[in-house]
Amino acid sequence: MELDEVIIARRSCRYYLPNEVEEDKINLILKAGMFAPVACGRYENILLYVLKGEKLKSLVKAHSFSSKIYGAPLVIMVLHKENNVELRNEDAGAIIQNMCLKATDLGLGSVFNYSIAQEIKNNPQTIDYLKILNKYDVVAGVAIGYKSSEKTKNIKHEIKVIY
Repeated sequence: MELDEVIIARRSCRYYLPNEVEEDKINLILKAGMFAPVACGRYENILLYVLKGEKLKSLVKAHSFSSKIYGAPLVIMVLHKENNVELRNEDAGAIIQNMCLKATDLGLGSVFNYSIAQEIKNNPQTIDYLKILNKYDVVAGVAIGYKSSEKTKNIKHEIKVIY
């Protein structure tokens, strides 16, 4: 797709098929996230954590996260070790938007998700299960997968502009 087509096609998806996302597509999505701009170029402060397959299924089953990820077979979490909340939220937003745009380009659905990050952060057993390094904080995540339907609302996409 051309860039304008990808931007126009990008929508939050909350209905997924159970089909796993292929490794080559996951790698392209991760690469898009890695090329996002981050505050002061501090890429060493960021970690992308991929949840898929049995690890994701175990997490969903043990911690009832299914409603948070809408049944998506792939979740990518953005972890950050910088204490500046504003900057890490902006970094996560830029990274996840790049990944969502690439997912759209690959014919996949995606949804930006703060809820799963909050659930993980507030559950020490989950942090232990995922073996997340203590120096990193879970900031946000993105659920990705093949769309099960086109149940997106026909929302008028118009933001007012004032000069």
